[in-house]
Amino acid sequence: MAQYLPNELFDEILKHIPASGHQLMALTSRRLCGLTRPFLFAELQFIPYHYGRDPADNREIVQLHSLENTKEYEARLAFVTSEDIAPLVRSVQIDVVERKAHVRPWNEPPEPRGEGVNALLHLLLSNLERFQALTSFRAEFTFLPMETVAFLDRRICRSHRPLVGLHLIHCDYLDESTTIAANTIIKPHSLRLTDLTIRPAKTRPNDSRTWLHLLDPDTLRCLYISDAWLERGKTLPVFPHVHSLTLKRVPSHEDVIPHLQAAITSFPNLEILRVDYFTGGLSPVLLIQTNAAAFPYLREFTGSAENAVTFLAYTQVTCLQLLDLDEPVSQVSSLAKIAGGMPASVKSLKVGILTRSSSVKTLRKLLLLLPNLTRLSLRIKTSMHPDWKPYKYHLDIVSKIHNILPRSLEELVVYSQGMVRISTGNLKPGTFPPYDTASLRYRLLLRCPRMRSILIEFHTFFLEWKAGLGGEDEENTQTFNMSDDEDGARFPTRNRTYKESQVDV
Repeated sequence: MAQYLPNELFDEILKHIPASGHQLMALTSRRLCGLTRPFLFAELQFIPYHYGRDPADNREIVQLHSLENTKEYEARLAFVTSEDIAPLVRSVQIDVVERKAHVRPWNEPPEPRGEGVNALLHLLLSNLERFQALTSFRAEFTFLPMETVAFLDRRICRSHRPLVGLHLIHCDYLDESTTIAANTIIKPHSLRLTDLTIRPAKTRPNDSRTWLHLLDPDTLRCLYISDAWLERGKTLPVFPHVHSLTLKRVPSHEDVIPHLQAAITSFPNLEILRVDYFTGGLSPVLLIQTNAAAFPYLREFTGSAENAVTFLAYTQVTCLQLLDLDEPVSQVSSLAKIAGGMPASVKSLKVGILTRSSSVKTLRKLLLLLPNLTRLSLRIKTSMHPDWKPYKYHLDIVSKIHNILPRSLEELVVYSQGMVRISTGNLKPGTFPPYDTASLRYRLLLRCPRMRSILIEFHTFFLEWKAGLGGEDEENTQTFNMSDDEDGARFPTRNRTYKESQVDV
């Protein structure tokens, strides 16, 4: 491992390091480079993106580089697929989709365009088999060539260990004539993977189920599947070792009950379940037998309150994440109807709530269902509003939250988001004076004697407190006057702390 690098290989490395790093590299011995070589090339990414601004509205966009001259990329690919480098690669990530839409998580990438991109992609995939030590493969493009599928099958069959992860984003597995399917190359139930992510192309939403029929049920542990209808076609195999399942789909008018019934049958030992965008009034009676849990080993659940009524019944869930409560009063009321009652085992709750005049009352009802709660992450949101009334609702929640918290609480995280931005000319001096964060902290600690951590990010103040640190490290507070921000209200999303500890609700 301490061998010297060949001169030509060392020179090639320098070509792929920015000019600012050359001086540092010049001071680094070739012996040290030899030691670090396995780490330098452990992960390979092919992402020819360009980040810029949309001239129309100056919003950030991302799109492919113009690849009219592909010689530079060809040289790079030739280097990483060489005999010296390819054996060191453990992870390959390929993102070759053109994104011209604004950067938003819900924007779907369109199909790749350009002969240059296709040529480079073909060059990389044709040399994929050189990565003999590959343990993770992630692809994001709209067509998965058959030779790539064949390589993955050969790689997995030769290895004593299954592939750690396979992520297929918007990939078709048919050939160009759309007549030859992957199961003509891979035998059913033979693909040995531990983690699988599938988001099929819109034109072939049934691809996901076909992939599931190719998997070895004894090796799969985690599955993320988007827009797949599990109940269609022949019966799926049972995956006894899958402990984490994410079901995500685009909203439609189709009946989702058979789909979820298939999930209950095929994944009986789930511990972590996330269900996104499934709506339509699911009835527990249709899914669950009397006095029986859909997933008896479930300990973490993420989904709507509507789905929670179904999947939390008769379980010992410890971590609960409720997706946005857009109709909080009715949704919280439905949680009280869970068969067997809300699990008393719930220790952690993440929830996003849209502000209403009844928000405090709604939160009180929700927290009364969770008497043993030790950690609460709350995100308060509102839509655009022509005046400052939503801000008053936000402030009302924060100011009164100490009255409704369970006394067992040890950690509290509160974010306030989505304030309307208006010109400062509409604000009179003193309309929103600096908030008394010391008083708020005192009320919270008086209510919850076991409290160890507080983090509140609001439009006019920031409060962070941790028990036992002492001095300045124990508490960090900031207060803002809205009128000193020329753009309007201050947004807590700009704060460093929020980005590091963002609540996924």
